[in-house]
Amino acid sequence: MATVNFSVPADVKQAFNETFADENKSAVLTRLMRQAIEERQRAQRRAAAIDAPRNSSGFLAEVTRCVAGRGRVVAPAPSPMPAGVRLVARDTLEWVVEVEAAHPVIPLRRAPR
Repeated sequence: MATVNFSVPADVKQAFNETFADENKSAVLTRLMRQAIEERQRAQRRAAAIDAPRNSSGFLAEVTRCVAGRGRVVAPAPSPMPAGVRLVARDTLEWVVEVEAAHPVIPLRRAPR
């Protein structure tokens, strides 16, 4: 286990202590921190921006596959647009597409020995 130390407004601390009076505060904070981490990671999977050196069709297809459904991809205007996207905006410099469908994650499993 690690120890963390950070400051919060006094009213937040008081409300937290009152709300979770009968609970293990460390367990509550751990759960809240995990939720915040998951939320940030989900947000990071909803968007991608590609620069000119990486705008090959193969790389763009892989990025699109990794972005969650309805997520956005931004790339330089001359870049090839990958399959499975809908054009949202385009100008002379960049285009923005929305990924049409979520690509399911394939779970890996070990065969029984």
